[in-house]
This record gives sequence, C-alpha cells and structure tokens, in this order.
Amino acid sequence: DAVMQHVQTSRDCVLGIFQGNVPLESEFSLAMKFLYATASLPQDIVGTQAHLEEVHSEGLQHASMLENQTAVITSNSAGCRQLKLLMASGANYLTYAEFSVNSVPDLVPQKAVLEASCILASKLVGKGGQILCDLKGHEMYEGGVKLDMWLVSLIAQFIHDYPFANIAPSCLDHVRKWKSRLCTEVQNAASEDLCSDLIGERLQQMSVVAGMFNDVLTDVPLSSVAADLQSAYTEARKAVNEQLDRCVSLAQADFDECQFAQCASRMDAATHACKHYPLHLNTGLRPKLERLGDYPLQAMQPRFDRLTQFFGAQMDWDGCSDAWVPEVEQFHEFWQTLDCLLKEEGMGRHTPLQTFENMQKTLAEMCQKCCESQQALICSMSRRQLLEALASTEQRMALLVALRTNSTIAQLTSEKYDCVVRCMAQHVQTSCACAVAVLRGESSPASKETLDHDWAESMQLLHAAPALPPAIMGTCPHFEEVQTEAQHLAQAVMEQVAAVPT
Repeated sequence: DAVMQHVQTSRDCVLGIFQGNVPLESEFSLAMKFLYATASLPQDIVGTQAHLEEVHSEGLQHASMLENQTAVITSNSAGCRQLKLLMASGANYLTYAEFSVNSVPDLVPQKAVLEASCILASKLVGKGGQILCDLKGHEMYEGGVKLDMWLVSLIAQFIHDYPFANIAPSCLDHVRKWKSRLCTEVQNAASEDLCSDLIGERLQQMSVVAGMFNDVLTDVPLSSVAADLQSAYTEARKAVNEQLDRCVSLAQADFDECQFAQCASRMDAATHACKHYPLHLNTGLRPKLERLGDYPLQAMQPRFDRLTQFFGAQMDWDGCSDAWVPEVEQFHEFWQTLDCLLKEEGMGRHTPLQTFENMQKTLAEMCQKCCESQQALICSMSRRQLLEALASTEQRMALLVALRTNSTIAQLTSEKYDCVVRCMAQHVQTSCACAVAVLRGESSPASKETLDHDWAESMQLLHAAPALPPAIMGTCPHFEEVQTEAQHLAQAVMEQVAAVPT
C-alpha cells in the first residue's frame, strides 16, 4: 500500500500539470523517475500497469483533446474567450513537455512529445490567426480593449512562452494575412481621405504588433515572420508619409491657384496627421506639416511688399511712362486673391485671416492716397500746364481710371475723382467757348497776340482731348464740332459774298 501510495502521488504530480497544478521541476523529475523505477519492482507490489507509459499516453491524449476542441472554436468574442482557456490548457501541456524533455529526456519518447507540442501550438496559434482574420476590426473586448489587439497579444504571449524551437512559421500565416489587410486599409485610406481616423488607429496597431513579434519571434524559423510583420507596417507607414508629403505640395499649389477650399482641406489632413499619429511620421515630414499653415503668409507677403512699394513710389511719380500698368494688374489680382481667401472660413483654421484683412486695409489706404495725390496734381494744372505735360497727364488719368476698376477703391476715391472730371470738363468747356467766340468775333477785347494764343491753346486742348481717358473726358468730339462750326461760318460768309450785287 505504501508503494502504491507513492505511485499515485507521482502520477498526481505529473498529471496534475494538465489541471494547472504545476510542481517544481525537481519534483516532476523525481516523480517521473519513480514511475520509471516501478517497472523493475515486483508486480505483486506495483501491479502489472506500465505507469510511466500511461502518463505519456494520457499526456498525448490531453494534447489531442485540446486540438479537437480548438478546431470547433467560433470566430467571435465567445470563441476568443474559449481560445484563451484552451491556450492556458495548452500551456500546461507544454510545461509537461518541457519538464519531460529537459529533466528526464531518457524516460520519454522525445520525438512524440516534441511533435505533439508543435502540432498543438500550431493548431492554437493558427486558430487564433483565423479568428483574427474573421474579425471586422471594431469588436471590443472587456475593459474597452479592441478584440483584435487583445487576441494578437494573446497569440504573441503564447508563442513567447512556447518552450521549443520547432514551431512552424506557417501557423502565423493568418496573422500575416491580417497584418497585410491592415496595410491595405491604411494605403486605401491614405489615398482617399488622410483625415480618416482609421489611419492612425491601424498604424498604431501595426506598430505595436510589429514590436510585439520582434521581441517574440527571435528563433531563426520565425524570424522571417517577424520581418514580414515589420515590413507590412513599414509599407503602410511609407504610403501614408508619401501621401502627406504630396499633400503639402498640393496644398501649396492649391493656394497659389486660389483653390482655397481644397487648400484648407489638405491643411486639415496635415493637422490631423500631426495630432493623431505623430509618432508614425517621418522625421523630416512632421515639421513640413506643422509649418504648412505658414505658407499663405509666405506666399502673399512678397506680393504685398511689392505693391506697397509701388504705391509709395507713385507719390513722387513724374508720370513719364506706363510702367505702372503691370503693377496695377498685380494689384487687382492680389486684391481678388485676398477677397477669395477671406471668404474661405476653412483657411482660418490654419492661418490668421486678420493678417490678410490688415493687408487689404493697408493697400486700400495707400491706393486712396495715391489717387488723391494724382487728383490734386491734375486739378492744380492750368490749361497751358496740361498741354505742356500732356503725356504725363494722360498717364496719371489712366492710372486713376485703372485703379478705380476695383469697386472698393472707386467708392473710396469717388469724391476726388469727380473733382478731376469736373476740372477737365471746365477746361474743355472754356476752350470750346474761346474757340467759337473767336470764330464768331465775340471774343473780349484783347491784343491780337493774346487772342491768337488763347485760341491756339483752346484748339490744342480740344484736339488732344480724345487721347485722354474717355472715362474722364467723355466721348464728345469737341474739336470736330468747332471745325464744323468754322465750316458753317465760312459757308455763310461765302453765301453772303455771293449775294452782294456786282
């Protein structure tokens, strides 16, 4: 009875591992050796049973039972919980196998134990990978943990604890397939919507999983799997970074082309990336994304500075050339750009629109002062001075007219502009009256030289008037009207002469 009690105790020590009652390895070794020794004891004491072989047989049966139970697990949260229990049971068998191979290698059929261990581990890991692939990615486990991440962590930990180097890399094919699916999802999202929350979530998952398996799959047979998992993350990250880098260039191009709504959308993507997945951005890319909001001012400031310099120079302009024409065109284009920019509220999320409002206000004030300066100069001229500076006066008037095509500037300068129109109308009216009065002999008493000079100035101004901007001078052909009047008077004189009796 005492011997059989020892036999039973030894059996319980070994087989209890399968129930989670793990002894010290030294106790396991002692129990196995005792069971082995019973074969040499008299059968009338220990019976006819081969106790050691029975223990081995029950171990293999336990592994086979776990394999069968693994095969019928369903791909849902309940199946995940069941898999966790089976992996725990499988870990118990692997502890038995490890103790057997390490402590009593001569007492166990090592090939059978190692083969059973490999098959069981491959079945459990393979089933875990299969469930992983079947999940949609939004399922949750306990405590708000994503089910897929919980499951892949469970798989990684099981492999980490696997005591042998004979596990087949193919058991992780489903994990590789799942990682590849995540990579594809990231690539698709990056090409369709860089603001998708899926990008940051998937990149983080892939990064964590890659690091997790890099630490676990250190054995040579599995190192290729670790490399594949890392490669999938690298590929997904590369796709996102390339799209973001392109996004920066396109946003700048959109701004240059005044496509401000599209520009704002791309800037949203840049901001989203910096906020939600900064750790997955390339070292040189993140600063570019963060500085993208500075680009509008960088693009607009040189144009603004050039225009302020132009308007400042016009205060002392001699009016001797039409070099102002391209500058005024730039002014109107810049003003329109500011109008469109300030209307796009989305741009305000990334750049201070008040800066551009201030630019427009400054340009309006400078343009108004420029117009007032030209108006004051024109209105201060006598008829003789106008004729002497006719070319520059024409340029000054043309500048006023060109600037006033902007409705805001037209409103700001309306009073001064009307002064110019009235002033020139007065000059024309005076010249017409002078020219006609001379023809009719109605001019005031003066020397012939003075009359001739006044008449000549009047005719010169009337002749020059059509060359000046019609918006100021009008379109009436004053010179032609005086000529017609002269012809009528001459005809009347000729008729009177013909009527004189001979």
